[in-house]
Amino acid sequence: MALIIKKIHQSNPNTPIVLCLVFPASETKARPAEKIREINRLLEEKAKGVANVTVLDTWSLFANEKGDAKPEEFPDLLHPNAIGYRKWASLLRPVLEEKHLIAPKTTSDAAPPSK
Repeated sequence: MALIIKKIHQSNPNTPIVLCLVFPASETKARPAEKIREINRLLEEKAKGVANVTVLDTWSLFANEKGDAKPEEFPDLLHPNAIGYRKWASLLRPVLEEKHLIAPKTTSDAAPPSK
């Protein structure tokens, strides 16, 4: 990750980088919570104090009390479903808007009211 960030900054030091932490999974998928926590700690360490890097704590957003993915958001305990993607987007969108990477959501972007 440090090399990727370095290469991006060599190309353009003003490029905003949004780094999402690794999502939780499950020990049953050979991805136990303690290993993912360690990977995320290392990612945060590499990004700390680096200009234009924003770290999003997507792990905490999705982890249950044991540190595993929640089946209602990750049915296969690895990949988010529509519920998970909406939840991720709600965390990511404000950062992308703030960094001017996407246009702010307007009222015309909103879904029509349910009948």
